[in-house]
Amino acid sequence: MIKIPGFEIKKQLYGSDTYAVFRGVREKDGQRVILKMQQGENVSVEFYQHEYDILQALDGDGIVKAVDLITHEGVPIIIYDDIGAESLDDLMGSTQFSMAEQLEIAIGITSALEQVHNAGYLHKCINPSNILYHKATSRIQLINFELAIELISDQMVSDGSEVTSKTMAYIAPEQTGRLNRSLDYRSDLYSLGVTLYELFSGKVPFESTDPLELIHSHIAKIPVSPNAADPQVPEVLSDIVMKLVAKEASQRYQGAAGLKYDLNVCLTQFEEMGYIRSFTLQEHDISDQFRISGKLYGREEETSTLMAAFARVERGSREQVLVTGYAGIGKTALVREVLQQYISGKAQVTLHFGIGRFDRFHRDIPYNAIVQAAKDVIRQILAKSDSELEIWREKLAKALGRSGRVIADLIPEIEIILGPQPSVPKLGPLEARNRLHLVFQNFVRALSGSSHPLVIFVDDLQYADAASLKLIETILIDKGLHYFLGISAYRDN
Repeated sequence: MIKIPGFEIKKQLYGSDTYAVFRGVREKDGQRVILKMQQGENVSVEFYQHEYDILQALDGDGIVKAVDLITHEGVPIIIYDDIGAESLDDLMGSTQFSMAEQLEIAIGITSALEQVHNAGYLHKCINPSNILYHKATSRIQLINFELAIELISDQMVSDGSEVTSKTMAYIAPEQTGRLNRSLDYRSDLYSLGVTLYELFSGKVPFESTDPLELIHSHIAKIPVSPNAADPQVPEVLSDIVMKLVAKEASQRYQGAAGLKYDLNVCLTQFEEMGYIRSFTLQEHDISDQFRISGKLYGREEETSTLMAAFARVERGSREQVLVTGYAGIGKTALVREVLQQYISGKAQVTLHFGIGRFDRFHRDIPYNAIVQAAKDVIRQILAKSDSELEIWREKLAKALGRSGRVIADLIPEIEIILGPQPSVPKLGPLEARNRLHLVFQNFVRALSGSSHPLVIFVDDLQYADAASLKLIETILIDKGLHYFLGISAYRDN
């Protein structure tokens, strides 16, 4: 067991590549504490200082108390007060909660989140691993505030960089980095909704081992309701959860207070009658925040043009749309907004979409943005069922023939589908380029189809290298390509 001066370490509670958590006792006063210690090569005192400072600014019995921040051999360690609780994640795997207990837990989490929001902060990482529950006292505490931020502006947009595989199942659509949507308190409420979905039904709304498939689900797919997943979940509780996990923040609960009121009504009814009858939800759900809508206004003509292109592609067309304008006028926002509108309304069509961005500092890397977008699509395919994957294996193998190595050198993930690819003959530069373009052309044809139209969006086209521009041209003039939409955004100044 690790030795930390001034503390007697009793037990390791958690360990990963980035940090470890221990339960112990502070020797000078006998206080029971939890210690979170950074692990790995990239030690960042600033990261731990951020969480410590956030917790010093917050106060409430639903928020873990940080009592000290120390370093040991240059490694930062946050010391927390230990109330003897366990993570909800661990408890849900080992405990069968009664309906009354589930409601008390839901109310406790909501109350704790209300304390965070009332102080002007977003937690940004609500999930069962970051919720402590003390069974004897029914006390709830929120932990792990390393991503928390002060909501200074209602127009903070996520780039998705903070999302990890551990948190992917719980993030709000606007946290994926794929939408032009600002974060606010309702982003935390979405994550709370996913947590309550799991608490009541025993499963999360979307299950996949592939992050891109989960991102697509959060953005575009409507989950089955909790009482469809588990008929024992009361209908009104199911309705509450479905409001929380709405795609549009405006359709969710607008604040924790209104949610807590409705959950308390459910608990009171259950305690008095043994069941929960339906009642009007959100009657006390009034936001005290002024919010600017994330919807685009004044771009109706451009939106209509893009939506018309989507419609033609659905009928088998091959389309290319160029979005131009000065820097900062909202070209990328427009494309992301219309893409969101399209995929949200296509429950019967599996849209494959990939997004890439050319970088002016990496113009020496040929095909960079195109490869990014293609990797997106391959990862979506990898998330499919075994039977679907076998169909794709045959389809891609037929399209690529003995030239699969050409694609695998750019997109290694394709070998997970096809298996190891044999080497191809070495050619001169011009011949190798022509071969790549021909193989990539067949590759894109295979990815496009009536049941799975393909949309590729490349941003900042003005930074594209010459090889990428030639490959894009090759794809767009391919008369054998159908059900394909290419969208390119570039600055014309």
